[in-house]
Order: sequence, then C-alpha cells, then structure tokens
Amino acid sequence: MSTHPQLQRVTTEYVQTEDRMRLSGALADGRTVVLWMTQRLFNYLLPPLTKWLEDHGVTGQAASAAASTPADKEMLQEFAQKSAQAALTPQPRVQADRPADTWLVEAVDIDSNTRVVRLTFRAADGRAVGVPLEAESLRQWLAVVHGHYGRGGWATTAWPTWMEDAIRPTARPDTAPMH
Repeated sequence: MSTHPQLQRVTTEYVQTEDRMRLSGALADGRTVVLWMTQRLFNYLLPPLTKWLEDHGVTGQAASAAASTPADKEMLQEFAQKSAQAALTPQPRVQADRPADTWLVEAVDIDSNTRVVRLTFRAADGRAVGVPLEAESLRQWLAVVHGHYGRGGWATTAWPTWMEDAIRPTARPDTAPMH
C-alpha cells in the first residue's frame, strides 16, 4: 500500500505562459495540489502507458483472441479508446486557488498489474502523490492530455496511431474521474 497521498480527481490544463501542463489534483481530505509537467516528461510517460493499454486495456478473451493481426489489434484499441471517450462525462474542475502544495514533476513511477496502473508523481525533493487508474480512466485522461497537446502545438509523435485515429477534434472535459 502506498504511503503518499492519493489523488481522487485531476483537472489537466495546458498553460501557454508556462508551456507546460498543470495537473490540479484533489486529495481525499479536500486539499488540492498543483503539479507541473513538461512535454518531455509526458513523452517519456506515454509509451509505457499506451503499451499497458495494449496489453491489458481491452477486456474479454474473445475480443483479444479476435485481434490476430496488427491491423485488428489497432482497430480493437481504437474502438476501446472511442468507447472510453464516449463514456467521459464532465466533472467539476478541481479548484486550486489555494493549493496545499505546488511542484514541478521530476519523475513518474509506474506500478501496474493486469487491472490497474498506479502513477506516482514525484518532485525532486521527495514530495509525491499517486493515482490509480483502471483502463477506462487511463484512456479518458490520455484523451484529455492529447487534446492539450494540440492546444500547446506539441508534436504528437509519441502517441500511437490507434490513439491518434480515435481522437476527435471536439471539445473534451478537462477533468476525468480517477477511480
């Protein structure tokens, strides 16, 4: 079990003046934290997260068995991504007017099993918060992040084709439930 606080919800925003993403996170006790992440760190984070989705993010043995070719696997991932995006409902924004803490994320630890990915956002001085994400929540959060890549004019070369194909150029909520 983790010893650091866990985020319950996160509002992800691109902040042009910083050229970074701001993650405003709500803790269970009502406090908020603000985490800043660079494009470089997101680009390192994306491949293991999308790989986990490819390995564990589609439920049902029949669906996985049916995807025997690379094209079938891409189509299955794209469908799962579109389905998760369609299920994304607007949530209240995490208000971080007076955050309990603010820091630049220097590292993200990834711990996973077949059911959940646990991200631990770490500062250089040891501060950390975590968030567990099941496949649908991870897909939803990545869709939000992808939208902000576009707003920031960031290159999307780190994103897999199935994610790119699944993203529609429509407005998406900035807050995704984390459980």
